[in-house]
Amino acid sequence: MMKKGKLLTASLLAFTVLAAGCSNSPAPAAGDKGASSPKAAAYPTKAVSIVVPFSAGDISDLATRAFSEFAGGALGQSVVVVNKEGGGGSVGHAEVSKATADGYTLLTGSSGAMGIKPYTANVGYTPDDFKPIGQLVELPFSIISNKNAAFKTLKEFIEYAKNNPGKVKYASPGPGTSNHIVMETLAKKYGLKLVHVPYSGANDAVSVVLGGHVDAAIVVASQVVPQQKAGEVNVLGVTSPKKYEFMPDVPTFGEQGYELDASVWFGIFAPKNTPDDITKVLIDTMKKSSEDPKLKETWKKLSITPSYIGPDELKAKIAKESKSNLEIIKELGLEKK
Repeated sequence: MMKKGKLLTASLLAFTVLAAGCSNSPAPAAGDKGASSPKAAAYPTKAVSIVVPFSAGDISDLATRAFSEFAGGALGQSVVVVNKEGGGGSVGHAEVSKATADGYTLLTGSSGAMGIKPYTANVGYTPDDFKPIGQLVELPFSIISNKNAAFKTLKEFIEYAKNNPGKVKYASPGPGTSNHIVMETLAKKYGLKLVHVPYSGANDAVSVVLGGHVDAAIVVASQVVPQQKAGEVNVLGVTSPKKYEFMPDVPTFGEQGYELDASVWFGIFAPKNTPDDITKVLIDTMKKSSEDPKLKETWKKLSITPSYIGPDELKAKIAKESKSNLEIIKELGLEKK
């Protein structure tokens, strides 16, 4: 495994976590389907944890830490980020799905771990095990290659892969992630035979490209802005319909004649039985965060365009994406046994 120091120093911001207080708030009954809790009016009375299911320095981690700083001030309690990586995000999701539904353990959910992993592996949870609070960010993917790779454009990549079946190795943050499915969709669409090399996070995936250990990687575009600006990697294109504002000189797939419109999102979730009056506090806090000037400036430093949507819209989005993802998963032969 490559060291991640170079990538972390290129993108990590320092966030201060306040000391946690204590609480006597009782947890809701196991069968509570979201009813009011006796002391919800006082919520929170101790530190709130947000589980990030990917490694430190991943865009989900950076976005969550930015949000947690705002939320800590708004809620008057510490909001602590806890990284629980593994299984393409499924380890952290599974843990939170079984956590006490009292508002003190939350999750940064991802589009892949919510709308893909439950259909490709026995992960122990489904999207119905969570109550959406809201979407934080949504970003396009990009395919990158080493500066000395045999291809420097998307067209060259596709032609090289066609002429060398089974030779091109690409890295992703993990099996069954959105990144993995998007790359396999591209391969199927254009008749490519690629070798998937999964890692435990985007930083590792970028590191092995920089080190020349794989030919390419598919990552969230914001994660390679520093490397692209420094000329350390070739960014072959972005998967959004419009140009990515932080890489204005990188063409979209569509501009290069290839059809692929895909993105990744991250949002905040609570266990499904969390009382409604507690989730209302969290929803209000998240909505306020989307309008905060200081947080908007932080998003800009992280090369993120914020894209808040509320819980109802996010729930509908997950249902729609899950349906379309399942069709692709079946076509690719990746459905769980």
